Amino acid sequence: MDVLRRPAPDDSGLRPSGPSDAASPAFASAPVSGIESADPLSPAADAVRKPSTLAFEDEDAVRKPSTLAFEDEDAVRKPSTLTFEDADAVRKPSTLAFEDEDAARKPSTLAFEDEDAARKPSTLTFEDATPLLADPDRLRAKAEEDGYLFFKRFIDRNKIMDVRDQMLAILDEAGLLHRDRKRIDGIANVRAVHRLDETDANWNGVGVPFELYRKTQKLEAFHALAHEPRLLALYEMLFDERPFVHPRNIARLMLPHRNTHVTPSHQDYLHIQGTTETWTCWIPLGDVPRSLGGLKVLAGSHKAGLLGVTAHPGAGGLESILCGLGYEWAEGDYEAGDIITFHSLTVHKALPNLTPRRIRLSCDMRYQPASEPVDRTSLLPHGPFSWADLYEGWQRPELQYYWQKERLAVTEFDESIRWQKDKIC
Repeated sequence: MDVLRRPAPDDSGLRPSGPSDAASPAFASAPVSGIESADPLSPAADAVRKPSTLAFEDEDAVRKPSTLAFEDEDAVRKPSTLTFEDADAVRKPSTLAFEDEDAARKPSTLAFEDEDAARKPSTLTFEDATPLLADPDRLRAKAEEDGYLFFKRFIDRNKIMDVRDQMLAILDEAGLLHRDRKRIDGIANVRAVHRLDETDANWNGVGVPFELYRKTQKLEAFHALAHEPRLLALYEMLFDERPFVHPRNIARLMLPHRNTHVTPSHQDYLHIQGTTETWTCWIPLGDVPRSLGGLKVLAGSHKAGLLGVTAHPGAGGLESILCGLGYEWAEGDYEAGDIITFHSLTVHKALPNLTPRRIRLSCDMRYQPASEPVDRTSLLPHGPFSWADLYEGWQRPELQYYWQKERLAVTEFDESIRWQKDKIC
């Protein structure tokens, strides 16, 4: 199949992000960062304020400590202003004082308070929150403390695998799957994948070119996952009120392309806005061990509020600046049926795919209290599509245009909070 290419969508398509009438069942059955020198050779008093412009006679002298005495005791604490003949040395200002000569050649290994938290390794492992479903108060307390909840075997595995198979069928038709492996395994035809140019492989941060993503967005079973009764019951418990399901669902079919950009550390609120009380549900569509590039979260980071951002080539185009944050990363292995849900201000990121031939499939669904405001863009498809096109051939009318029956407080997207800054830690 000749994969169609189109230019990147308009702003509304690049921003990731009524209630279902289905009853909410109980959870009981679930498994659940001028020296003044005393220089006797100085011809004028002002010269003592000038930096030395002498060059050492030999290169080794550059490394010798100064033996001059200063009139002003405080001057010894000031940085050197000497200039060297070696051009490279001019570009390397000294910023550290060392106890021995060899140490001057070693890189600093000190840890600073403004260290970039994005580079910290994970120190926490996901804990199954399933037992908390029997105690709503404890569930909400856990969510408030950590900013996320992880559940094992929450959704029927068969439903997850059905959606997975439908998405893989789209990739198979495009010649992107290995012909000698079972489709459900999601093993890529690596040569075909690498024939995609970098733009197609990173279109809208979803992992596949425009036309393949359009076909994915047309899958009714994919959108139906967001309305699973157990998910609706979970969010009703979490919000202590009726949840509203965002129709803008996101699928990610992350091909093992050599130039794929990994999703950076970010907060979803920058992209979805509306209310900060929106929660994302990240659903792996198949087994996703750490090595396949699952999602990790910075536990408790929602308490830091909305963070500054800087540009990044990965999904969403923005990376949260984490300098000085003292929170810890949590991660784990996922199985089909597991979910992780997190607050719109909780920092999260993707792990890199370390299994070169496997495709990682996942989806993002979003929920909020029905009484809270929702941004207008969250009611649009994810991408430059129309609902009429996506709904073609659907069998369940209750999944279509349901938000038009709601009395929603709709807000407009505020681009100003997405201003980019320099990342300096």
